[in-house]
Amino acid sequence: MNINRIAWPAAAVLVLCAAAGTAQADCAAEFDAGNYKKALRTCTGAAKQGDAVAFNVLGQMYGNGLGVKTDYRKAAAFFTKSADLGNSGAQYYLGRLYAAGQGVDQSDLIAVGLFRKAAAAGNADAEAILGGMYLSGDVVGHDSAKAMELLRSAAEKGQPDAENALGVMYYTGDGVERDYGRAVGYFRSAAFKEQSDAECFLGTMYYFGEGVDRDPALALDLFRKSAQKGNPSAQYYLGLIYETGSGIPRNLKLAAEEFGKSASQNHAGSQYHLAVLYMKGEGVGRDMKKARTLLEASSGQGNLQARQALEKLNALGR
Repeated sequence: MNINRIAWPAAAVLVLCAAAGTAQADCAAEFDAGNYKKALRTCTGAAKQGDAVAFNVLGQMYGNGLGVKTDYRKAAAFFTKSADLGNSGAQYYLGRLYAAGQGVDQSDLIAVGLFRKAAAAGNADAEAILGGMYLSGDVVGHDSAKAMELLRSAAEKGQPDAENALGVMYYTGDGVERDYGRAVGYFRSAAFKEQSDAECFLGTMYYFGEGVDRDPALALDLFRKSAQKGNPSAQYYLGLIYETGSGIPRNLKLAAEEFGKSASQNHAGSQYHLAVLYMKGEGVGRDMKKARTLLEASSGQGNLQARQALEKLNALGR
């Protein structure tokens, strides 16, 4: 299971603290305010009393290196104690650690089990990640109906990853009737919360005029926001805009830079376009060796243009 580095919003802690005791409330409040030294002290005290929220907060601190040195093993230990006490947030976070193999032996089976427990308790993040797994067929097998059930529940709670996933379902017609209007609505909601995939998807819809009036300027703004977060697809589209000069002055140097960022993340389209720039010496120095390496990588992912370019190079003996 492909899980990126864990990052958990501090604000989520306060949701768990309704009717909390003083020590627990102080622990969560200090953490939420970013006072990590005080949070470490108050949460450690509350944890000694067996408090589930304090264990959860300490897990987040060690998992993200907030006020302490990052230590996934300690994070996993604290999350385990909190999860065993029924804390759904800790169950979700611990599932992320098992999925990534951080601080624990990697186990998709344990991760999915923890996500299911947390989702059953109504944890929106767990519903979103589990719904995404059912949508992609990753580990649990593809099930559009189950994905829709989980993602809708999470989206109703305002979870941006779930909103983006629902947008994808309506955009592609996966398990639902294709509906660009609904896709745009979900993408807009998630993009407003700076979800990078949603920004990119919404950008493509405005760029091509799918379900909305075509607006290249807005598309460019969305692509830039998403690309700045490291989204490879947004970097690819941004590269295309710079390469073609669509709505902005043509800039092959910037095109090469964006394609390079995306290609380094194994984006086949960017690998092909960057290879072409290397072959022509546009925006970068001419380098046939780099071009061939990029074309081989792109072709290996099934890019037909890259395969044809390689065949031409081979025929010319280059």
